[in-house]
Amino acid sequence: MSATAAVSPSHRAMREEPMLEHAPRRSARIAEEIRGEMGYQGRTLKELSAATGISMAILRRRLTGEKSFYVEELERICRYLNISVIDLIERTEL
Repeated sequence: MSATAAVSPSHRAMREEPMLEHAPRRSARIAEEIRGEMGYQGRTLKELSAATGISMAILRRRLTGEKSFYVEELERICRYLNISVIDLIERTEL
């Protein structure tokens, strides 16, 4: 049995949905926190794109809050910024 056959359609659909689609305010706070961390570290959008493999167009949409982040994107971004995803999420809690 292939790996994709073992994953139900509902699980596959969940994986394809942005991580924080159900929480737009949280997503906007995460985007704000990432922008702040990038500024603090003197990192540019172009550098972030090159380091993470995420296109600049997608990053712009995510960092403006137009679209929510995927978990994999947050992992790559946090790795590049040398912060943990958990710390990033905790920084956005009210």
